[in-house]
This record gives sequence, C-alpha cells and structure tokens, in this order.
Amino acid sequence: MMRHKAISFSIALLCLTIVSCEQKMTTTVKKDEFYTGKGGWDYARFPLIKPYEARLVAGFDNWIVRLDSTSYDGTVPNVKSLNIIGDSLIILYSKNTLLDGLPTKQSWYVILPARRIEKGFKNHEDYTSYLDSLGILQEPKLLDIHLVNKDFQHNDRINW
Repeated sequence: MMRHKAISFSIALLCLTIVSCEQKMTTTVKKDEFYTGKGGWDYARFPLIKPYEARLVAGFDNWIVRLDSTSYDGTVPNVKSLNIIGDSLIILYSKNTLLDGLPTKQSWYVILPARRIEKGFKNHEDYTSYLDSLGILQEPKLLDIHLVNKDFQHNDRINW
C-alpha cells in the first residue's frame, strides 16, 4: 500500500512538473508580429529582416520592398526574386523598375539593415563586385518571390 502511494505521488509530481514547464515555455516566448503577420484584407506580405518586408497589393502582380533610408525612391518596385544571406544581408532582383528615380530594365539591390546600407545597381557586374567587397565571392542564388511567399503563407516561416 505504501509503495502504491509513493508511485502515485511520484507520477503526480512528474505530471505537475511537466505542466508547469510547458506553461512557462508558452508564456515566456512572445512572437514578434512583424515576423508572423501575413498581410491585410487588401495586401499580402512576408518579412525579410526587420524593418524590411515584401508587399503585394491585391489585384496587382508587383511585389515591392520599401527601403528604410531616404536614398532612392523609398521602394523597390517589381521585385522578382530575392534572398537573405545569414541573418544580416538582403539581396533583391527587380525587372522593369526604377533606380535613382530613373526607369531601368533590371536592377539588383544589396541591403545590410544593421549598417543601414541600401545599394542599388543596374549593372550585374557592379552588383557582383560589391558582393565580392563584402566577402561573398560566390553569387548567392535568388529565389522566386512568388515561391517565397507561398512558403510563408503555408508554413508560417521561410526557409532561406
């Protein structure tokens, strides 16, 4: 009888400990809305590196990325592909877009949020040379923006 009580007490104590740990984990982990928000009734969005995000207004096929600094035009319109390298570098490719306020057939952007650097290039060679200067000797793959959005909308995360 005493042995049965000891086993019951041990099981109850174990269950209480598990529940207590589980509650603590769920209450201490707070998700940042920036990284979980998917948009509103009239737009879709997915996060890049805070404060950067890609947005698509409903009814259009023109993804944009708003720039944080006052350089360029404030946004990169018509983004076709992008990638995040590590947790500090955003690269974008845009077609039939604007660069320095002027229309251009294509452009590449390198964004380093922590250093507040946003550089745009209309020449692929200048873009890859800049990546080289950052120590990125092999050009990173750019991912189709529609596939990245689909990944985020279905999985609540992006596998960069």
